Formats: sequence, structure tokens, C-alpha cells
Amino acid sequence: MRVLTGILTGILLLSGISSPAKAAGVTDYTLGDYRVFCFSEGDRATAFEKITLPEKSAALRAQAGANASGMNFFVVVSGDECYLIDAGNSGNTTVALLEQTGIRPEQITHILLTHMHPDHIRGLLTAEGQAVFPGAVLHVAREEAVYWSNPAQKGGNFDRARQVLAVYGKRLDCFAQNSEIRFMTSIPAFGHTPGHTAFRLNDGGKSLVFWGDIVHVPIQFADPEIFLSYDVDAQQAIAARKRLMAQLAQSGDFIAGAHILVPGIGRLEAAGEGYRFVPGME
Repeated sequence: MRVLTGILTGILLLSGISSPAKAAGVTDYTLGDYRVFCFSEGDRATAFEKITLPEKSAALRAQAGANASGMNFFVVVSGDECYLIDAGNSGNTTVALLEQTGIRPEQITHILLTHMHPDHIRGLLTAEGQAVFPGAVLHVAREEAVYWSNPAQKGGNFDRARQVLAVYGKRLDCFAQNSEIRFMTSIPAFGHTPGHTAFRLNDGGKSLVFWGDIVHVPIQFADPEIFLSYDVDAQQAIAARKRLMAQLAQSGDFIAGAHILVPGIGRLEAAGEGYRFVPGME
């Protein structure tokens, strides 16, 4: 990792973005010339009835914090561009966290959604249903947009997703998988939802992969075959989790997860039949 260059620091200060971030709920990293923020909306416990453990891993249920789950979203800053990866669970909370670091909603230029479950998109709309980020392009995988915009699908989650797609419609990019979105590359990670997508940020050395909901609770590191009732296709989600974990443990690249406990970013090490999460970007 290279330290934040004086040039980048100057750009950030001129744009009004604090350096470094010291606000509660905010963790600040650098990856090459990119600045990465993890914004935490707090931790929560996932009900065990929503978690399915293989019999061989039943003992993991007794681990301290086995069902603890974070709630994070991320921003990547490069020059005068600000990329929001997922948007949090509430427009007011999302904006308040961003403003602690001096990032204003109008400074967000791009929004990349890993998927469209409500805890990832509520932060995109005001209470009145208006766009929180009026100047941003919204990037959503084609498969994800098709799933959530299907009029045959009923329920509040689908209504909310359709509202987001409509409000941002003039600035909506429904991308194909393995697309380059400026300095990001999309990675198909289907299963949790039909278009669930990870995004790779590469500085020419190490990469940082924003993997959305590949993991919800810590015991999924120890056994990637553990899944949650939130998965639309559990077996496909397990396959995506196994594939990404194996790749990232081997490469040593960093991961950023929506539900990884603070600091929300780290790397994987092989451990027995599963993996160990090592927090931070050291």
C-alpha cells in the first residue's frame, strides 16, 4: 500500500472531503491513489432461524458473535469522482454519515449497486421519494434490474426497487457482467439475488473487491456452505461464495463486505476447510 499522496490529499481538501476521516462510524483507507471510506450503520443480530448450517458445522452456532452482522456502505474517491457502493438503509442516515467526512450528496458521481435488497437501496430516496443523489449515474446489473422490475413480482421490496429504478431512470446504466465502469470491474456473483454483483477496484497492485452480501454472518467464513433465507437461490449463492473466497484467499486481495463487522474491510486466509477473516488493509 502506498500512503495517500500529497496531490490526492490536496484534491480531497479542495473538494471539502475531510482528511483523514475521524468520524464515528467511518473508517478511512487508501489503495494506491484511491481513497476508500467504509461507513457503518451499526451492527445487528441475524435471527438463527434465518441461518441454515450443515450438520458438520452445527457447533459454530455456539461461537460468540456467530450471528452478528454489520451494515456498511462504501465510497471510493478518485480525483473529482466519488463512487458510492450500495447506499445504506436510510436516506437520512446515509447522508449524515457522508457529511461527517465532508462528502455532500451532489458530489456523488456514480452509484454501484451490488443488488437491490432494501437495506442497500433505501438510502437512495428521500422520505418524499426524491433522489438523494440527483447528479449520480446509477449502475445496476441487467439481471438485477430485470428481476426487480418484473411487474409479476409483488410486495414492498419490489415496489421500492421499481421506485428507485424509475426515479434514477434518466441516469440508469444497466450493465453487462464483466463490464468496466471507469476504474471498477463488475464480477458476477449471482445467487443471493439473480443479479448480485461484486466490484473490483485495482490500483495495479493489490485489488479491493466489494462483494456485497457474499457473507452475512461471521461463521460463513469458517463454512461457506452456511446460507441464509434471504438468498433467492441458496445453492447458487454458496457456489459464488466458495468461488470468490478461494480466489481472494489465494490472491491476497482485500474484500469489503456490506455485512462484515467493523472495519468492514480485510482479507482472507485459509483455515481448515474454510477461511479466517483478517480485518484491515495492512
